[in-house]
Amino acid sequence: MIPLNFIHSDYGQVILAGDPMQLGPVVHCRIASYFGLGESFLSRLLHQFPYQRDPEGFETGYDPRLITKLVMNYRSLPMILNLPNMLFYDSELQPQISSKNSNEAKLLEMLKEELPQSNGSPSAIIFHGINGENYQDPESPSWYNPAEATQVYLYLLKLFEYGLEANDIGVITPYLKQVQEIRDLLLELDSPLPKISTVEGFQGQERKVIIISTVRSCNNLIDEDVKHALGFVASPKRLNVAITRARALLIILGNPNLLVFDPYWRSVLTYCIDHGGYINCTLSSSHITNLQNVNDTS
Repeated sequence: MIPLNFIHSDYGQVILAGDPMQLGPVVHCRIASYFGLGESFLSRLLHQFPYQRDPEGFETGYDPRLITKLVMNYRSLPMILNLPNMLFYDSELQPQISSKNSNEAKLLEMLKEELPQSNGSPSAIIFHGINGENYQDPESPSWYNPAEATQVYLYLLKLFEYGLEANDIGVITPYLKQVQEIRDLLLELDSPLPKISTVEGFQGQERKVIIISTVRSCNNLIDEDVKHALGFVASPKRLNVAITRARALLIILGNPNLLVFDPYWRSVLTYCIDHGGYINCTLSSSHITNLQNVNDTS
């Protein structure tokens, strides 16, 4: 912010570009966090007049003299985009990728025998429920889930069989130990590996296919994740980045009976169920009732 002092007081202009709904600064100092440095300058400005959202005063929701929103999305198929659009962007984003004759749609059609169906068409977003276990080695604070890592491996084998290459695929997980667990499984393939990284490593990137491994399967460890800014639960911005990287197919692996307790993940589960994209692990009857109640009130 110091360089702003050198701008001409009458004619100077400053342009801030970014997405305040995605990852912001990483702050480890408690004092800095207390004074708001965990929130970006752009995000803080949007809470202040005259930058605040005003849908009644302006057609676009913001004063066009001050804010320009880029709402055309040229990355994802509509079924993928609609989820983060609903959760984080007030449904303002407009998909520009055709669900019928784009390269992304053709890829999905090629894979349709391996995918659940939505109204006769392959689903572009899948939640693969896995009731696995998360583990932590004594010498490491990070976590891994062998069951999810194995399922990632199986999905990758299938995608490679259909001719996809390593740079077409990305694997996202919130824990470095799970990154290593998946890499170790893939070493036997003796072929180039897709990028396997944390959410932070994927911000600003995209792939034809994204596989997300959420890892967590134990409810009493969630508070520890929140305390140390780890994982996907209680971290909407990290979730948003993860689910907006895919162009043609988004596959999410996780324990639905844990994730359902988080309101954002509950919406993800509901969306996948409604669009025929939920498979495998059985949801408990009480959680199904909760999801139905959410649908009834939305």
